[in-house]
Amino acid sequence: MARFARDCISEHIALSKQLELTLGPDTGDLRIRVGLHSGPITAGVLRGERSRFQLFGDTVNTAARLESSGRGNEIHISEQTASLIIKSGYERWVREREDLVHLKGKGAMKTYWLNNRKSERQESGEGRSDSPSTSVNKLTTIQVDAADLKTQRLVAWNVGK
Repeated sequence: MARFARDCISEHIALSKQLELTLGPDTGDLRIRVGLHSGPITAGVLRGERSRFQLFGDTVNTAARLESSGRGNEIHISEQTASLIIKSGYERWVREREDLVHLKGKGAMKTYWLNNRKSERQESGEGRSDSPSTSVNKLTTIQVDAADLKTQRLVAWNVGK
């Protein structure tokens, strides 16, 4: 599920960039949030006007709470899920969230973020040759340039260029 969630976010980002060309620059602001929790569930087919397969239980509810307290294009995972990922030898995929998260009906929980592929490469040191202060300066410049570029794209889109 962790790999699937990472793939979904990667595909979402790529699709958003493609759609930006036809639907306009604000399409690039679309985000997806994912919450993962591990534990027992109950599943079944609900009959009625429209039959459907559905999952039930505290695990599903906790995953939903993690999703709603997450950030855009991030995968928010529980401590149980993080420990399973680490036990499987993928500790580089997991980073601890700095603060405790208060989940409705659960209280304060220690949670984690699942690294996306790009941040995983950055944390492992790939492509890093700058000093921290140079990186911060570059990041600030990139953020300003990105804001200017987005404004230019919005104007061009609305003017019809």
